[in-house]
Amino acid sequence: MANTLDYVAAAVVNQMRQQPLTELTSLQVMREMFGAAYQRDLTEEHADIVARRLEQLGFLERVNDEYAGTYFIPVSSLNILMKTSTIATNEPESQLAKGLKGGGRLLNRVFANPKFWEYFRGELGRPDSIIDEGRAETSEIPASDRIVTLSHNQQIEIEASADALISDVSKENSVGGDGELRQIVLGQLRAGRELIRAQSFKAYLLYQTLFQVLGSLIERYKGQAIAQTAKKLLDLLIEHIFGK
Repeated sequence: MANTLDYVAAAVVNQMRQQPLTELTSLQVMREMFGAAYQRDLTEEHADIVARRLEQLGFLERVNDEYAGTYFIPVSSLNILMKTSTIATNEPESQLAKGLKGGGRLLNRVFANPKFWEYFRGELGRPDSIIDEGRAETSEIPASDRIVTLSHNQQIEIEASADALISDVSKENSVGGDGELRQIVLGQLRAGRELIRAQSFKAYLLYQTLFQVLGSLIERYKGQAIAQTAKKLLDLLIEHIFGK
């Protein structure tokens, strides 16, 4: 029997990627988002179990407060992107990866099957064992002393992607209307490229140099060529360096 919980978890993550993260603030909001997208109702108990799974995977940070009740602290879009890419790389055949990749088209077919919900309710009758199964590996901030050595082919591929992004940003007069910010972004991209050219470097240095700026470009230029080029570079970094 497939892990049905992870299909529902993937559906919630897909909604998080499509909507402002500040909107996912509570279990009730999660239930409303899921219901609007898939025309299915999650009970509060089931939503709580899904939230626990997402918290375990690093997609949510949940806080229980005496007065405010249970609420969520939004994670960054970059964090979601990193973890999604890592799951796709490390566990491509898992229900979580399939749901994240297949999106609404796949999940609507899954959720339309009555047997899915029969299995889902059965699995959630033992939530602790379900949540402990198949824990997905996630990409964390690397240790400061971890050394990475790229193969020649890896170095060429990543450097070419960095070159393309630097070229795209160089053609812009500014980043977000700020000419000085454009120079800062280009400086970080070029510094990251030099580390890649060295082939052997501390992973933490590359993380500090490139990850935040790539996430910023992906968000700022969503739907544009720069975002696509930045996403490609980020995917390569996760695949060859940070997803290991």
